[in-house]
Formats: sequence, C-alpha cells, structure tokens
Amino acid sequence: MRMMGIITLNNSDMTANDWIEHHRGMQKFTAAFTKGEQFAALNDQQAIITFEIDEADLPQMEEQVRRPESIAFDTKAQITVQSFICELLD
Repeated sequence: MRMMGIITLNNSDMTANDWIEHHRGMQKFTAAFTKGEQFAALNDQQAIITFEIDEADLPQMEEQVRRPESIAFDTKAQITVQSFICELLD
C-alpha cells in the first residue's frame, strides 16, 4: 500500500529541513520494509513523505516511530502528522 504523511513542526525554532536531516538518519531502520520512499519540504514548517509498505510490515514501522531518538526529536520539534493511505482510482 502507498502511504503519505504531512509532517508539521510546531516548534518555530525548527524547520522542515531539520526533520529531513533527522529522517535521513532514521532511514537505516526503515529501508528494509519500505519501498519507493520520497520526501521533501513543503514550506518552512512542513514536510511531505510517501512510500510503499506491505500491511504486514506496519508493526515494524510503529516500532521505529517509538525508537528513543524518534521520540526525542518528535517531542523537541512538537511534531504532528497527518497520514493517509493512497489507493488507485479506477
């Protein structure tokens, strides 16, 4: 399935580029079960990410979100995430 997320950094001292840098470091944990990942800054405070993941691998993704370094970054940046499952339209 294709997932998409919009990440908002609510700490005005941090930018979408901070999230991108953090995410690049975390890819080593998610590369084994995600495919076709793309991400970019939308503006100073928001980034977008999209990737493919098998439904059976969702628990692995949830584990990565709960890693101490993810929690520390997300708390400091005051992250909010809107996530979507994208499906093809017939």
